[in-house]
Amino acid sequence: MKKVFLIVFGLFCVVLLTLFIVPLLYKDKVVAMLQKELDKQLTAKIELKPENISLSLLRDFPSLSVLLEDFKIEGQDKFEGVNLLEIKTFALGMDVMSVVSGDEIVIDHIILEKPSVHVKVLEDGSANYDIMAETTDVPVEETPTEESTGSGPSIKIEKWSISEGVVRYEDPTMPVEVLLTDLNHSGGGSFSDNIFSMLTKTTIDKSTITFDGVSYFNESSVDANINLDIDLDKMHMTFKENYLKVNEFSIGADGWFEMPETGFEMDLRFGSKDNSFKSLLSIVPGMYKSDFKDLETSGDLKFGGEVKGVMDDNNMPAFNFALKVDNGYFHYPDLPSSVEKVFVDLKVDNKDGVPEHTDVDVNNFSLEVAKSPIKGSFHLKQLDAYSAMMQGAVDLAVIQTVFPMDSMSFSGNIDLDAKVDGYVSDESFEKLKASGKMEASKIKFESVDLPQGFGIEHAKITLSPSQIKLEDYKGNVGKSDLTITGFIDNYMGYALKDELLKSNLNVESQVLDLNEWMSEEETVATEEETTTEEVPDSLSMQVEALPSNISFVATAKAKTVKYTNLDLEDFTGRIELKDGVLSMKKLYFNLLGGAFQMDGKYDPRNTEKPLFDASFKIKQLSFKKSYESFVTVQKFSPIAKNIEGDFSADMNISGLLNGDYSPNYESLFGKGGLQVVQAQLKGVKALNSISELTNIKELNDPSIKDIDATGEIKNGKLYVDPFDVDVAGIKTNISGTNSIEGDIDYNIQMNLEGTSYSQYLPGVSSVKFKVSGTYDNPKIKPEYGDIASEVKKQISDETKKATSDALKDLQKQAADGDIDKDSLEKNLKKTGEDLLNNLFKKKKK
Repeated sequence: MKKVFLIVFGLFCVVLLTLFIVPLLYKDKVVAMLQKELDKQLTAKIELKPENISLSLLRDFPSLSVLLEDFKIEGQDKFEGVNLLEIKTFALGMDVMSVVSGDEIVIDHIILEKPSVHVKVLEDGSANYDIMAETTDVPVEETPTEESTGSGPSIKIEKWSISEGVVRYEDPTMPVEVLLTDLNHSGGGSFSDNIFSMLTKTTIDKSTITFDGVSYFNESSVDANINLDIDLDKMHMTFKENYLKVNEFSIGADGWFEMPETGFEMDLRFGSKDNSFKSLLSIVPGMYKSDFKDLETSGDLKFGGEVKGVMDDNNMPAFNFALKVDNGYFHYPDLPSSVEKVFVDLKVDNKDGVPEHTDVDVNNFSLEVAKSPIKGSFHLKQLDAYSAMMQGAVDLAVIQTVFPMDSMSFSGNIDLDAKVDGYVSDESFEKLKASGKMEASKIKFESVDLPQGFGIEHAKITLSPSQIKLEDYKGNVGKSDLTITGFIDNYMGYALKDELLKSNLNVESQVLDLNEWMSEEETVATEEETTTEEVPDSLSMQVEALPSNISFVATAKAKTVKYTNLDLEDFTGRIELKDGVLSMKKLYFNLLGGAFQMDGKYDPRNTEKPLFDASFKIKQLSFKKSYESFVTVQKFSPIAKNIEGDFSADMNISGLLNGDYSPNYESLFGKGGLQVVQAQLKGVKALNSISELTNIKELNDPSIKDIDATGEIKNGKLYVDPFDVDVAGIKTNISGTNSIEGDIDYNIQMNLEGTSYSQYLPGVSSVKFKVSGTYDNPKIKPEYGDIASEVKKQISDETKKATSDALKDLQKQAADGDIDKDSLEKNLKKTGEDLLNNLFKKKKK
């Protein structure tokens, strides 16, 4: 380590001296050379700007001063936007003559102002600090250097400091998050061949440490003084008069720590510097607030321990520590009640460093909250045999008279008496002994994070070795009332070994309001889906995976389920969670006047491509209400808004969901059928255009009946199979497609034979129309069907002269050179179409 340090430091000195010796006119070239080497060696982005680098002998004469400003190490590729390091100002002052003499290199100062370090580890284990570029250089055998003889210059750093630093560490593989803000650090020392002393002082204004979603320190202050004697030859560190203070809790340490060629050796002792109970309370989450200084306390505290032995790949040091509180008491002056008779007796002991030989004993934990006693104990022998008990009766409303709780309020009563004994190694839990009960009544809870609140009118839970049984629960979650009975199996296997947790519950409710649990943005987005054609931008969003170690079955029954702008009435069904997939089986409910039966699955195991698959049977649902309420209907069947009447359907639809849980319309696939007994069309532009074209007024807002249609959704389109429908008494066949962009392409064939409408088109037995464009702006093109022979002759006679005249006119234009061959063919075709499209108008006269 010393060799590496001296080599790196020597190279650094060479660079500094080079920059000093060469004329300042060459600074740009030197910086460019350094930039090229950094780009070669690192995968991160570092941009050295000459204007941000300065050298001076005058600034700190006679020392050489180097100043670097606005320095960054920027992440690339998947770490784009994450800067590993940012420094506002880096300043170094060095005694040049000490480098020349070679006896002792003296650095006056190393100063970092406003540094920010952001270490980020991804789920795959890659980290943004791994920035060294891969190299294919062949290793060169090292030759002995002067280090082997112990010779070389010593290094003395008069002062180093860090001011207003920020450190952020994120590692989901552990999972842990650390955030340190306003970090200030200073130190100094003389680094010699053998022994040097180092004294450092560190303060952190706010430190937050979260492990597995639980905050163990939340914006805690830190104050630390570390005083070490270091022997680099032996890599031996001796601790002297050290302390670490977190909030008001101070720990001191003494002993030694050594790093031989393999592993570590240590003999360290630590203990509390303050024997007051108040100092311990300062590190209890939620206790350390602005009024903590006014807290009245009493009681004795003892805390201490030691770590001794070797740590390497095969060994751990022995360790032990103990925490004891005797007759603790605290009281906030502005609150009426207090906590007293606090007793804690905690011991953790490992005598030989073998992890499995660790004992944990909480011989006593007891206190009285406003005269209400709570007590418990916990024992874990050899990390195997465990036993725990807890007893107490608490009036929750009293707790608010003890602790300041501005962000929440609660009340009610809890009576608990439970005991558990078993072995971690007992995989079948045959030796598990568990008994007890918990009763709750009149519980009410609200908080800033849970403004909806929840309540328990009454609940009774009994504990046995195999399950937790919920015998009687009646309460509410927000506006939703809940009555629940059921059980939870394998709760100990789940808690101790992350095994499968099984539950089976019966849930009943009069009103289950799901809108309360959607964020305001989600609610607005869902409601706007029914009135806008914009697909939500969900690229930056991702659904959450469901737990795979929970098997949940719930039989649900609710009078009303509220979801966005929908009210599902008389809801019943079975909901299951298994292997991370949510299934809905035989759900029955009434919605918008129609009756629904639904089965489906939601599979978010691949959170980037969550799947859903649902089948519906619908009876007597309003067309207009379905259009107003379901965005899928708007996308694929806009005609629904112009139909007055009901339909029944049997369909299946599947596909992907976006990050905001909206359907990805391009991925949808579905099949199904629709039935209509009778309905009325109002304002369908395509039919109204056909009515005008044929002079059949009854086709303007006609009645329809006897529909039995099938179709499928795929590739962003609805494909409608050919089906027959009675339109104003005309047997009509319809088929075609709708796209989610609004384009339509339909074929409509009307059979006029035997109808009273044949008077409008004598001799015409059927008419075909090609409908294209968009639903709101359709284009109608007639394609005539079977026409009687006498009508054909009449059409021929009536159009012969017009056709002949038109052809002669076009031929004359071609002969005169006014029109070319391609244009002639196009005009001939258009003339024929115009004559054909005028057929109906001639028949009307």
